[in-house]
Amino acid sequence: MRSALAVLAGIVSLGILNVLFMIVAGSALAPLYPPGALPTTAGLALMIASGVVNGALGGLLTARIAQSAPFAHAALLIGVWGVYTVGAIDQLTQYPGWFVIGLLLATPIGCLVGAALARRAARPK
Repeated sequence: MRSALAVLAGIVSLGILNVLFMIVAGSALAPLYPPGALPTTAGLALMIASGVVNGALGGLLTARIAQSAPFAHAALLIGVWGVYTVGAIDQLTQYPGWFVIGLLLATPIGCLVGAALARRAARPK
């Protein structure tokens, strides 16, 4: 039960963090995200970077709540995220290939970083 709640918390956190990024980036960094057009190259790169950071936070949260096997829980989080992503991938056809690949890799890499941070924090000193 704890594992399921940990993964659920990770998915919810990823959703919330992604929405917050879109709100902040859309208003504070408006020139990178012109209305009715694709984001600039810098805007796309920032979206990938936010995927890594959000993934790290989601992976860290998941691993800390689970309290054991941080990488196994990060893998579960990546699996659930992957199912969601595969369902939305057809919406990225107008974006450059480097961005699509980067976006697909960013969150899983971040989740693994978060799991590593959780494991490191849990080690006895």
